Amino acid sequence: MSIELLDRTRKVNHLLTETGGQKVAFSDICEMVGGFLNSSVYVISRRGKILGMYKNPEVRGIDGFKDVDLGACADERLNDRFLSVLSTKENVNLETLGLDEYEAEGLTALIAPTLVNGERLGTFFVYREDKTFRIDDIILCEYCNMVIGLVMTTSLLAETGEEMNKREAISSAIKTLSDLEQRSVAAVIHSLDGMSGRVITSQLASEYHVTRSVMVNALRKLESARLIRTQSAGVKGTRIEVLNDIAYDEFERIYKEKWNS
Repeated sequence: MSIELLDRTRKVNHLLTETGGQKVAFSDICEMVGGFLNSSVYVISRRGKILGMYKNPEVRGIDGFKDVDLGACADERLNDRFLSVLSTKENVNLETLGLDEYEAEGLTALIAPTLVNGERLGTFFVYREDKTFRIDDIILCEYCNMVIGLVMTTSLLAETGEEMNKREAISSAIKTLSDLEQRSVAAVIHSLDGMSGRVITSQLASEYHVTRSVMVNALRKLESARLIRTQSAGVKGTRIEVLNDIAYDEFERIYKEKWNS
């Protein structure tokens, strides 16, 4: 291993240390690699979403990425070609990705599938002009791609944990509701304009043939469980915001089950 490569991998490690590893932004890694290798760099999810990028001002843009911002999706055909690459390929002629001869002229790419436990999570894509990738460049990209895979896995685990917490909160809240209260809350949630809206509980209670007190009591229970937020609008009713997206879906399911059966 060269001293230069060792120094670069240490800088990547330092980036992880500064951010605690779990919160590192993919674009930070892209910018670091792009600076080291004088390249444009992209982290692309399996579905084609741009998770991180660095557009090097010294490297011309290519179709599929020119007008794409962070969080947007790359060209679908381009992403399909990325997904067809099953192992790291260096010094790739970009004509193989569908670019025409003129656009691909002088450009060389490295494409590395991001794999964790055999599952394809995305693609690490690096390209530059008028210079092939050497062995040290390839090792650095492989190392950074491994880091990206670990960060992706951590993010997925965090999302899974958050979803489990949401579901547990919903389950506990629903257990405190009687069948009539569940029906009442489901009617309120269904009447909203998406995840938030304003309702007049007396009118809604009359429409669904339940008492207003039952409906209000059920809403208070959900607010205590932090599943919704309510705010009085006086004679205009009550503004309700659903704070838990899974709760919204669950009460929509209850509405269909209990009011449409």
